[in-house]
Amino acid sequence: MLVTWKNRYMYNATEFETHYRSLSDDEIEDLAQTRAGGLRPEALQALRAEIARRGLADGLERAISAQTRAWTQAELLTLVSRYRAQPCPLCGQARAPLNAVRAAVAGSAIVYSWRKHEFLIGCPECLRKRLNNLSAKSLVFGWWGLPLGPVLTVMTLWRNEASQLALRSPDSTPELLAYVAANIGEISAKLLA
Repeated sequence: MLVTWKNRYMYNATEFETHYRSLSDDEIEDLAQTRAGGLRPEALQALRAEIARRGLADGLERAISAQTRAWTQAELLTLVSRYRAQPCPLCGQARAPLNAVRAAVAGSAIVYSWRKHEFLIGCPECLRKRLNNLSAKSLVFGWWGLPLGPVLTVMTLWRNEASQLALRSPDSTPELLAYVAANIGEISAKLLA
């Protein structure tokens, strides 16, 4: 947030250059991979100059370009396909295309009940296991808090079952498409060599 806040109040390239020189390599990489699309042209120019001055990875230029250009639907689907071919972050294997789902778990403590949401990326087998695990935990710990425990447990089971159904299709889930679009800079830096 600090960089975004300062971006509003800096007016020339010299101020941007001075600010970017004060950032660590990790902060520069994060800015290039995740927030470059919201920077003003002068800020982008200064960021690119600082990346070149430090000799940081070529992938950062790809990340900036990915965030500052318009993507066609076909290009985005190609990037999603390449992302799906990566190894599963849960098991480390590349036996099936990656996908993403939303999951939930419910819990209760007599008069207090809660429901926690998770965003999961992995191969279908790992996602099914995790969804089953969360549903089992909800069945054991979610129902016995009154008055909302049973309601939240049913809502959680319904959410997890909807995610299980989505995994039966070989296509990318809407959650995965949205994830790739939201993280296009970081993903492009890694996949588009």
